[in-house]
Amino acid sequence: MNFLKNNFNDIEKIAHNKKDEYASASPFPHIVIDEFFNDKLLDGILKEFPNDLEKIGNNFNNKVENKLSLNNSKLLSEETNNFINFLNSQIFINFLQIVTGIKEKLVPDPYLLGGGLHELRNEGFLNVHADFNLHPGMKLDRRLNILIYL
Repeated sequence: MNFLKNNFNDIEKIAHNKKDEYASASPFPHIVIDEFFNDKLLDGILKEFPNDLEKIGNNFNNKVENKLSLNNSKLLSEETNNFINFLNSQIFINFLQIVTGIKEKLVPDPYLLGGGLHELRNEGFLNVHADFNLHPGMKLDRRLNILIYL
């Protein structure tokens, strides 16, 4: 399956075109790319999105966030796992490397700590906060967050 929409096939060119936008964004470096991923793929992931995260996933309920998450790849669908594997691939990591201008080689997180699927339900929220900086298992600096809204 093609993970990106057809008009985004030259991902390296897009990265070079977006790096100034990323660097100059306020209040912190970021970019928003609408319609970047294949709609059929995202619709499939949404259709297979577990409806029982409160039972099989993690429940965060504190002053910073009230959300559910699932980062156990054994409990994710094949389509979701394939998409996450693409996001952790050399192709996508190189895209992030170019866009962000980070000099050190980026290393993806196969453990999905802080990653995977997240859901905000009624009364759910995310306040402004900083996620953990040091990966507890890999002992590497956590440098980027990628948010994909379904």
